[in-house]
Order: sequence, then C-alpha cells, then structure tokens
Amino acid sequence: MDFPIDLTNVVINTERLTLRAFKPSDLEDFFEYAKVPGVGEMAGWSHHKDINESQMILDMFMNGKKTFAIVYDGKVIGSLGIEETNPNHFPELNEYKCKELGYVLAKPFWGRGFMPELAKAAIEYLFKEQEVDCITCCSFISNPQSERVQHKVGFQDCKSFTFETRMGTEEPSIGRVIWNNRVPLSERVYTFLRMIPDGKVATYGQIAEYLGDKRLARVVGNILHVNPDPDKNPCFKVVNAKGELAKHFGAPGGIDEQKRRLENDGVVVKDYKVDLSKYQYRYL
Repeated sequence: MDFPIDLTNVVINTERLTLRAFKPSDLEDFFEYAKVPGVGEMAGWSHHKDINESQMILDMFMNGKKTFAIVYDGKVIGSLGIEETNPNHFPELNEYKCKELGYVLAKPFWGRGFMPELAKAAIEYLFKEQEVDCITCCSFISNPQSERVQHKVGFQDCKSFTFETRMGTEEPSIGRVIWNNRVPLSERVYTFLRMIPDGKVATYGQIAEYLGDKRLARVVGNILHVNPDPDKNPCFKVVNAKGELAKHFGAPGGIDEQKRRLENDGVVVKDYKVDLSKYQYRYL
C-alpha cells in the first residue's frame, strides 16, 4: 500500500553525513558524481552525458519531494530515494504500509561505510516518523557491494526477479525486506508463505532466517499450526530441514493432506519426503 511522502523539510544527521532535500545549488556537485561511468549503472540508469541532463533529473528530484541529497563536509556526494515498493515485484506486500529504498554514492566514497550509516538512519526515520510496516530494497546480482550494505542493516533476502532498467536492459536481481518490529511475527511468516512459488517448498529454518533469527524455527512451526487461512497462507509448502512433511499437519487429513496439496502444486513427494535439492525455494 503506497502513500505520499514529502521530504522537503526533513533533515537527518548521522555521525558523518546529512540527508536533506536537493537544492538548485547542488547542480555542480550532482553532475560531478552522476557523470562518472559505473555509478548510475549500479542503480539502473546511465551516467549523465552533460550537465543539462543532470539539471533535468535534479528538477525531478526537487519536484518529487522523495529523494534526499547525501551531504558530506558540505558537498553532495549521492542520493537516497524513498520510493513506492514495486507492486509487480512484491504483490504480497500490497496490504502493508511499505516503501522502497534506493541509493547512489559517488565513487570516491565507496568502501567507507557511508551507505550502511545512511540506510540505518533512513530505516529509523521510516519506522518511527512515517510508521511504515516494512521497507523493501533490491540489488542486481552483479552488485555484491549493495547486497552487503543491505544485509548489514538487516534486510533479508526473499525473492528474485528481473529488473527492467532505464537503460532498456534486464538485470537479474534479489529483492529484500526489513520489517518494523510492531508487525507481528505471524504476519511476517504468512507473507513469506505467499512468496513461495508454485512447485517449491521452504523449511522452518529458512523462514526463521528470513525473520532475522535462525533460532525461531520452532516458533515458525507453532505459527503455522494455528494458520487462520490455509488457502491464503499456503503452510503446506513448509517442510523440515530434511525435507520431511509435518507429522501433525494442521488441516483435516493431516500429513496425507499436506502430501496431496504438495503433489497438486507440482512437488514430488516420496515416503512423505521432498527432495530439497530440487524443490526448495532459493533466491538465485
């Protein structure tokens, strides 16, 4: 569920950096980093060919009111945008108040820990001030630096998809999500179930890892056992670490009902066990 956001008068200070709205006087700084090959391409847009292109994008940032300038020692060195979560990539999140982070940083400042510092601040702002339920963030598989940033601040892998860039290319990507602690664990678990594609299964431990704590595997099992809507939340797609079906599957018919549903979904079940090497949902 998208909602409007206006960052015009929002200023966020971290230990070393500031997030604030873009200003007309930022044009030279903006063009300086946006013209460098390999910077914009990491985020899906071509580096700027001239300052007129930067002016056009700067105007868009200021009019859109949803993009921060990243300021270090008085100089703009990048941008951090708070966008609508793509409903085509994350249809399971449509019922939640959700936003997506996107960011670009000038090359001379890569590897200095700036983006984790800024991402943490932006997440705190969105959770506390905007009261969002969850935040999504994505990266190209070819961009491990961004993946490390997202994992470092708590984003969890949840799905893969192809991202259509502004350059007209298609990039294999991983989508990630981080949840506001106010959202019950049960809702997060049921949302993950709806992300599992047809013909695939997940394990209790895998879902626990998605929740951010591998020790929650037993809690996941308890949540699934009281699933209020098995048709909406397909708990039959969950097996243990060995691929074994649930001996006490909650729906009428028990383990045989889970077997029936898995087979109808395209999963081969042999001796009440699934071959995880073939059927486990993986993001790559």
